[in-house]
Amino acid sequence: MTMFNEHPGKVFRVRDLHEHLDLPTDEPSINVTCSRLGRLARQGFLEQPGRVRYQKWTWRPPRATARVSALSRY
Repeated sequence: MTMFNEHPGKVFRVRDLHEHLDLPTDEPSINVTCSRLGRLARQGFLEQPGRVRYQKWTWRPPRATARVSALSRY
């Protein structure tokens, strides 16, 4: 999570995280990390913008189109 907190807008590939953190890059290790990051994504801590890509979840304001359409009735 430290990597995601230091770079909140950056999208990380799992293999890049392993290389940066000097972790083994063999397939079983990558699969374990994918599993853990997937769990963090399901819990709402991370977003998954693509396959084996993760980034820190950031709050975004709701779209204004819903508000504009609701007000345009009056």
